[in-house]
Amino acid sequence: MNLFIKHFFLLVFLPKIIFSQTIVEKEHLSFCKTISMPIRGEIKKSDSHSGCISKSGGHTFTGQGQIGKFKIIGEPYSLVEVIFSDGDFTGSGRSIIFETGVPLRVSLDGKGEHNFSIGASAVINANQKPGMYSGSYSVGYKYSKLKQQWKYHTGYAEIEITPTPMTIYEQAPMFFSDVVNGNSGGTIKLNHNGILENVSGNAKFVGGSGSPAIFSLTGSSNTEVHISFTEGKLRGTGSTIRLHSLSHNLGQSPVISQNGTLNIKVGGQLKLNPNQKSGMYSGRYSINVDY
Repeated sequence: MNLFIKHFFLLVFLPKIIFSQTIVEKEHLSFCKTISMPIRGEIKKSDSHSGCISKSGGHTFTGQGQIGKFKIIGEPYSLVEVIFSDGDFTGSGRSIIFETGVPLRVSLDGKGEHNFSIGASAVINANQKPGMYSGSYSVGYKYSKLKQQWKYHTGYAEIEITPTPMTIYEQAPMFFSDVVNGNSGGTIKLNHNGILENVSGNAKFVGGSGSPAIFSLTGSSNTEVHISFTEGKLRGTGSTIRLHSLSHNLGQSPVISQNGTLNIKVGGQLKLNPNQKSGMYSGRYSINVDY
């Protein structure tokens, strides 16, 4: 009996398994702290260096900010396309439009990973209200050589707008005019409109009306400020005269104007000593203005 043995070979073709890619945001994009300016301008946070630059408008910055950092995980040695959407920051003032990075094509390493960073540009409105602003944007990604739908990841970004540095200077000093003091002394008051009056005592005002101090302030427009004073002393030919009860003409909640300026008139009171010696007296006091 003859025995025939036949060998059969079955070939099975399996499709290559491709790892699904994913993306992880490692660091949020953060612009440098940007000082509000009276003109519109564009700033840039580069993806390749620290700090920010002003492309227009002359904005200045503090701090370094933070570039946006991402990691793609997928098929080793594969090519992945990456795209970005624009976004806008919302916060205490008008929205700020920002544009993120340009499209990328990246190659994953042997571990199936690739790290990359992005920067962005932002358009800062004129007199942008100070405060913290935050926003989001989309990062799209897919394999380059496969027919695949785009996948999207949400990235986050922020920017802090800081007030325009405040400056203040004295346009005119406080002047109490010429005063004849009574023997018992007393207190005289200089009002914001220049009118002098006795709070106590019987001093005579022989030099006409006085004049309040006038200060000019510049800062962030439409921003409320708080004004306070530190009293002073006048020195001259006789005993020191106390300058106190200083006040301004702008009420409890003064606001810097749209053009970023504020004019302040300041009056106060003098405590005259009994038999105050005649002569010229002068001194200093402090005006304190805070946002």
